[in-house]
Amino acid sequence: LPCYSVPHDQDKNFYARDYALETIKEALCSGKAEVKPSMKPQSYPLCFAVHGPGGMGKTQIAAQFVSIHRTCFDAVLWINAENASKISQAFSEFAVELGLISEGSIDARDQSFTRDIVKRWLVNPLKDLRGGSKEKASWLLVFDGVEHGELLNDFWPYNGPGSILITSRNPYSWAVSLELKPFSTDEATEYLMKITGLEKDNRTVVSDEEKASAVTIARRLGGLPLALAQMGAIIAHQSLSFTEFLRSYEERGGQQEFLEWNIDRVRPQLSNYEHNVASVWAFDSLSLGAFELLNIMSMLDPDWIPERLFDRTEDDTKETVNYKDARNELLVRSLATRNKRDKAIFIHRLVQDVTRTRMGVTELRRVFFACVRLISSRWPFEVFTWRHGVARWEECEELFPHIERLKTLFPEITPSVDSFEDYQFARLLVDAGWYRHERGESADAVLFNNMAQSICESMKLRILEYPEYVSDNGSTMSQLNFSLAEINHNRGCIALEINEPIDALKYHKLFNKGMIKELAGKSPHDDMRLAISWNELGNAHMLNKNYQMGEECFLKSIEEMKRLKNFHPILISLPIANLGLAYWLQQKYEQALAVLEEGLQERKDVFGSDDRDSFITGRFLHALGNVKGSQDNQDKAFDYHRRALQQYKSTLGNRHHRTADVFVKVAEHHIRLKQHEMALALLDHALGAYSSAPHFMPEKVRASFKRSQALRCLQRTDEANSELSKCFKLYDENRKVKETDLSDADVDELITFWSK
Repeated sequence: LPCYSVPHDQDKNFYARDYALETIKEALCSGKAEVKPSMKPQSYPLCFAVHGPGGMGKTQIAAQFVSIHRTCFDAVLWINAENASKISQAFSEFAVELGLISEGSIDARDQSFTRDIVKRWLVNPLKDLRGGSKEKASWLLVFDGVEHGELLNDFWPYNGPGSILITSRNPYSWAVSLELKPFSTDEATEYLMKITGLEKDNRTVVSDEEKASAVTIARRLGGLPLALAQMGAIIAHQSLSFTEFLRSYEERGGQQEFLEWNIDRVRPQLSNYEHNVASVWAFDSLSLGAFELLNIMSMLDPDWIPERLFDRTEDDTKETVNYKDARNELLVRSLATRNKRDKAIFIHRLVQDVTRTRMGVTELRRVFFACVRLISSRWPFEVFTWRHGVARWEECEELFPHIERLKTLFPEITPSVDSFEDYQFARLLVDAGWYRHERGESADAVLFNNMAQSICESMKLRILEYPEYVSDNGSTMSQLNFSLAEINHNRGCIALEINEPIDALKYHKLFNKGMIKELAGKSPHDDMRLAISWNELGNAHMLNKNYQMGEECFLKSIEEMKRLKNFHPILISLPIANLGLAYWLQQKYEQALAVLEEGLQERKDVFGSDDRDSFITGRFLHALGNVKGSQDNQDKAFDYHRRALQQYKSTLGNRHHRTADVFVKVAEHHIRLKQHEMALALLDHALGAYSSAPHFMPEKVRASFKRSQALRCLQRTDEANSELSKCFKLYDENRKVKETDLSDADVDELITFWSK
């Protein structure tokens, strides 16, 4: 502290809105010095919302308030709040900037953890994280551009002793709010004078004729700050007088209706920007490069467009031609703004909307796929092998909002019978969806898979219907089939992760069937997909408690992997670990030990005894602990489980569900050793990691049940009974087991094989 994470600089042309700034100040800054934790009112956090149609200057008011009053707060945290993924990413950055976690750490990658740890600090914002002082910090959160108020629920620091400023187009039932209105004619005229440099020392230095022309322009622009800013920038840039501007525009002919526009003709709550003179004049006379850059930016995420996107020119597009000249042209016309420090561009959503409405159907499609090529050229695509790395996540975080934006716009793009460039977008969607699945956002991943599958299946039908439009039918069809197979694989993996056994088996059977048809019996090759399909099908059978079928599939996966030209024993680590679990669950303990110890040794030979390459070594240690426990060698089981916990913590972090599983296993050992306080601490870690995700219900039941056992051993009977009741409420009521009869075996029956 102090920590100021604000992407917007103060607007040197900010004008008027004093009433709005004073109202926000009274709501969010008053009485901060008197706030004491013991006297904290129920209304905390203090909250104020500024709402109104697009182009009214809501973001500028928020930025101006922050700039003026930043010294009132120890921390000011700004969030682009259009959707949940942006808010999650902002909270991840805040966790690092506030010093709550280390940058680059495993926990910093876990967005559920970073969200929770930032919320905890906002509720109890100690200035000294080491606990030496109980003094509380003051903080301000800015949620800018809230589209849907319910998105804030998961991020809201209930009862946190701070302040929250919200901007939104939507007039939700905010507790305290202010609706922004357009400038009055006098305010609009003075603002035009200010931004064109015709106001000196608060005095207007123009003739009566010029002032009358300025009043005419201000009226025609309806007092909309965005339109006034753009018009003033153009007039100043072209060194026009107001009278010259009006005369020049009228001479254009055919566009006079825009000068006769009246704000009353626009429906309430809708912005008038697209109907007024600025939306035409601001776009006219742009150079080809500036116009093309504006077109590209109209389809990207408006809140953060990294300039490095335009470092490289694609031969078949114009989007990066003379980027700096084009950018500067947009900046001087106030069609975009720039953060010089971070080398990023911002564009108003209204400017984006108007830019797209000016495009015809063909142009809209051309620009959309120019954006797809631009993002694809930077996106770190992952090869379809064993995919468990996290190295690409940082690059993905920056680019993902643009893919999400393209996904939102795609329904507006008209299909083309003779064009098959849609496939590149489908491929981008598939990989971005897998990235979201890796980050624990499986619901997002499903939506990306749905759109990609729809595109690929539609393209296959077009190839069959119009084969003459495809230069190489076989190659194009092969690419489509590759992606459709990958989608089946990804859907199956998502179902495995969220404990949906029927869907897992369905999709992995489809994936396996396709891979057998394509690759079975093929001479030695480097394509791992058939081997992967057998492993994943084995996992699906295991999730359905068919351990014998799982064993058979894992053996086939190992067999297929050994046929690869580039085979190395490390490549079969996952099916070996899974095979060991299949043997264990069938009580084939010696076979389980043999394969697990051999697989662990192979990894030790390659990665050393302190393997941090991935979580796979932890899978071996966890499984070996289970086998030793079943053989009643509890000391050895404890050792393996402790090692598994350390390995998972260093590769997956404290909040991953696999780490939580081993927290429970280690807690069981502490209960056995009568170290019940330690067991409770470990079980609390586990329950925190499982969070509120419904698909971890069985794991939460187990942790809660173990917690009740530890409490009972400590003779904390009331707490133990309460915990058991809570556990039983989560337990499937259709199992017809009485609460007092609930046993370890009942609870263990719920747990999927890799979490046991």
